[in-house]
Amino acid sequence: MAMKFRKRIKIAPGVNINLSKSGISTTVGPRGASANVGKKGAYLNTGIPGTGIYDRTKLAGGKADKKAPPQVEARQPKKGENFFMFIGVLAIVGFVFWLLM
Repeated sequence: MAMKFRKRIKIAPGVNINLSKSGISTTVGPRGASANVGKKGAYLNTGIPGTGIYDRTKLAGGKADKKAPPQVEARQPKKGENFFMFIGVLAIVGFVFWLLM
């Protein structure tokens, strides 16, 4: 089993410095609604204290955000595809108009 290390140092009410084997981070905010900034990015932590119900959302940063997302090219319509779509819409509008008359 791997050894783990974690230490929290209270700087002021609602401000903590977190030390661990993987690095240093800072947490700001009261229990139930805090923000954490560290090597892996910025996170928003919300929850109901004492219940175990919580949510952790990544806001920004970290190594994953440094990579550019893959570029996806827009699909070009095939020749005549727009024409058939136009005819289909025209048929539906005509049918609805016919029903209302």
